[in-house]
Amino acid sequence: MKLREINTNQKVFVGAAIIVLLVVFSGVYSLRQLNNISQLTIQLYDHPLTVSNALLNIQSDINAMHRSMKDVAVAETDEMRSNISGKWTRAGSVEKLFGRICTIFRRFNGCSKCI
Repeated sequence: MKLREINTNQKVFVGAAIIVLLVVFSGVYSLRQLNNISQLTIQLYDHPLTVSNALLNIQSDINAMHRSMKDVAVAETDEMRSNISGKWTRAGSVEKLFGRICTIFRRFNGCSKCI
């Protein structure tokens, strides 16, 4: 059967069917690639972003502790010392600090000795 022998309606139908099949295959391929991108985004969020943010927050907390300790050392009276040290413990900063350290241990993908 030659192409010239095929009816015009059949040619249009075959052409449309090929286009539909290409669109379907293109859609399936696109969905698979979107799923891959989604998985990579989740991995990126779960590991490097979370760990680096936790490390930055820990560094900030340690600097705040250091400033508070300097203020305690410079304070002239016991009342001033207790007010300064009380601010740190009342704010729940110690619990936040330990929570961030736990986040690093949970989310870090390398060996635990590297931490």
